[in-house]
Amino acid sequence: MASSSGAPRPDDAMGNAKGALAPHPALARRGCAMKRNFALTTMLAALAAAGCHGERDEARRADVARVGEAVRKLREAPNAEKDPLLKALRGIPCSNGDACDLRRTCVDAYALEERALDSLKTVRRATASASEAEPVPSAAATLLSEASRDLERAKDMATACADQEGALRRKYSL
Repeated sequence: MASSSGAPRPDDAMGNAKGALAPHPALARRGCAMKRNFALTTMLAALAAAGCHGERDEARRADVARVGEAVRKLREAPNAEKDPLLKALRGIPCSNGDACDLRRTCVDAYALEERALDSLKTVRRATASASEAEPVPSAAATLLSEASRDLERAKDMATACADQEGALRRKYSL
């Protein structure tokens, strides 16, 4: 702007008076409102993302809890009652790696134990009829050796199952 004498004011090389570039007060308010809206939208998006993340974590936790409970019941059950519990554990759906890994580890351990115990029953039946005249069949002796080896391996696998279950209970605060 020019001064009353027509010469440009010294405060701006372009001839604008100080403050001439400031937005109109209504535009300034709109800018503040837009900044507030952006900040509010950003906060809501962050909260929504955290909520989804929290829901995902809770779903993982529920999966691990479900599998862990089935494993506990299976571990504590007498051998004669383990078959339906093992089938139930196999049937539990899982959607996260931790729960699925636990289920697989424990199913493998208890399935091997069940097979070994079934083999021992077969050996008992085969040896029950043995006498001095008719000794224990060699197949029964071989089966006994395999069953013993499988039981020892199943014991190690069940220990790994229990360790994994404990670690996940701590991880998910169950």
